[in-house]
Amino acid sequence: MHRTPRSGCPINTAVEVLGDPWAMLVLRDVMFGNRRYFRELLLGSEEGIASNILSSRLKQLTAAGLLTREDAHRGQRAMYSLTEAGIQVLPIMVQCRSVKASVLVSAVS
Repeated sequence: MHRTPRSGCPINTAVEVLGDPWAMLVLRDVMFGNRRYFRELLLGSEEGIASNILSSRLKQLTAAGLLTREDAHRGQRAMYSLTEAGIQVLPIMVQCRSVKASVLVSAVS
């Protein structure tokens, strides 16, 4: 399901794609957790993502062009990989990791 962004602003577009916490966590696990398969992403999630949410986010990230899904043949599993656009999100993820947790906790409180 591909939606048209609310505006032409690149920040708005990024927020619409990356603003969902589960989407960011799925990308994190693909980037830094070396998880490429549905089962690895599901069982390796520290946050305990539900299978229906994971399935939905994988479809959204694939539709947004951040992940590719290599279709599985009979008896094989589908593999997810970062696209060039997904790789371009890496610096954002690195910046998110570098922010101290104490700063973020106080900002949300």
